[in-house]
Amino acid sequence: MPLLGPADAEAFRDWVQGVGRVYVDPLDGCSIADKTDAWWPSISAVKNADKSDWTGVLIKRMAKLPAEEWHRIAELGLEERKQAMRAVNSHDLNVASGRGTIIHWWAEDLLYGRPMRKLSTFDLDIMERPIPHESLEIAELYKPALVDLFRTYDPELVAAEYVGIHRTLNGVGYGGTGDGIVRFKKTKPGVYGIDWKSRDITSAMRAYPPEGAQIAASVNAEYVIVDDGNGGATRAEVPEVDGAVIVSIRPDGARVYPAPLDAAWTRFQRIHQWWIWRQEEKDVIGRVWPVVRTQDDLLDKIQRSTTQEALVNLFLHNKTVWTEDHTKAAAKRKAELAA
Repeated sequence: MPLLGPADAEAFRDWVQGVGRVYVDPLDGCSIADKTDAWWPSISAVKNADKSDWTGVLIKRMAKLPAEEWHRIAELGLEERKQAMRAVNSHDLNVASGRGTIIHWWAEDLLYGRPMRKLSTFDLDIMERPIPHESLEIAELYKPALVDLFRTYDPELVAAEYVGIHRTLNGVGYGGTGDGIVRFKKTKPGVYGIDWKSRDITSAMRAYPPEGAQIAASVNAEYVIVDDGNGGATRAEVPEVDGAVIVSIRPDGARVYPAPLDAAWTRFQRIHQWWIWRQEEKDVIGRVWPVVRTQDDLLDKIQRSTTQEALVNLFLHNKTVWTEDHTKAAAKRKAELAA
């Protein structure tokens, strides 16, 4: 029987201000791990410490806009233009994310030995985060590539959507939800940590180092949290794997890229340390000192004011040190300016 993620996966996730999504383990102690109130940063948050430059992607998304939309944006003010560009980027990102989610669902269906589920726009609308209808139209184009991939490698599910926890890495640890572990029964037999990645038809058919590092983090967890068979959750040992693979899927086909686990795990450990340093760098700069002005300096500025508006601004910016002497000086200067 494959290991499946806990029914209530959100019970093992939380949010910490300044950190983002974190993972927790509220289960009672057992032979695998003790009970704890600790939290650990998510693999995704750690991975984002080494951010890529997405400028090229934004340019490509903007370049696809029809001419009339460019003209519309050109007529907007500066801030409205920025908002319009963000909207374009957000829309395309949501469509791509939705496409990936649907393809992931279909891959899971095939792993469970059932037909790919039929989805309606209603199904997309009732999601906690609704999926754009456009995502389903695009995802349909990927079905033949997905079917061909399963025919070629005949993958069998070992574990899916499990919560992986590492409590001790670099004294901080991490947590995350793994895409899955599969056993390829044909072509390249073996057990692999896997990451499904759908690519836009105009994108290069390739895999990227952060993707390999993410799988390595998942399969190198100290333990996993999975369904206990009764609707609850339990800890379990991480299944042993022979390697890691990134499955890159486009409508014109799928490619499988191996990710050497030793190198990918080393990369993740270094990024994890970098993430810790990024958290600590906030301590390098202390809280700003309050502005300190001598009374004589402020009186001099009042006397040199050339408009009543300047006097008002002096008061607004110096309320903490404003005294009766300043009020008298400001009134005198105001009378002089009005004369």
